[in-house]
Amino acid sequence: MIVYLHGFNSAYNPDSDKIVALSKLDKVYPLSYNSFDTYDNILDDIITKTKHLENLVFVGTSLGGFYAAACASALGVPCVLINPVSRGSFVQNNGIFIKDVPMTNYVTGQVNAVTQTMIDSYINLDIKELHYECKPLLLLDMEDELIDSQNTLDHLKSIVSSSSVYYEGGSHRFDHIDLALRNIEYYLNNFFAVSHWD
Repeated sequence: MIVYLHGFNSAYNPDSDKIVALSKLDKVYPLSYNSFDTYDNILDDIITKTKHLENLVFVGTSLGGFYAAACASALGVPCVLINPVSRGSFVQNNGIFIKDVPMTNYVTGQVNAVTQTMIDSYINLDIKELHYECKPLLLLDMEDELIDSQNTLDHLKSIVSSSSVYYEGGSHRFDHIDLALRNIEYYLNNFFAVSHWD
């Protein structure tokens, strides 16, 4: 079962290109999380909703990649990180997390704002420091306009799978999901020793 974790200020959307593509590999569990909550609350919420699932793999994009890594570490399952946020300092230094500015979720239409409590909850967090049952698969578009891809690669290269892939061009939304499916399959086969392809 694939648990896809969306990015900041988003929600589960069955029509998204990533979920449509990932559905070719396995069922995708419909999960949304409140990205304006604190780190501990978000992590607990995701783990509580998913720990009962079998053959579980977390796939996350951007902030969802951060949580995919944290959940995979906590549950001892594989994870795929797509253009991930890798350090809590990205949140603390504001990045896209601008405090007290109302933001509309483009999937749900709900309006929220980042609080200082949310920002403070990420102090000293770094997915590089977590323990993994198997090394994460890292997928990067090297022309990510929001997060420095080379910085992410340099920071995480010692902890990620050798089958990780870095694509020239692309964007923060990740433009190569269809090409990456075979890499994801190969990675999961090594962990589960079973193919999810038809």
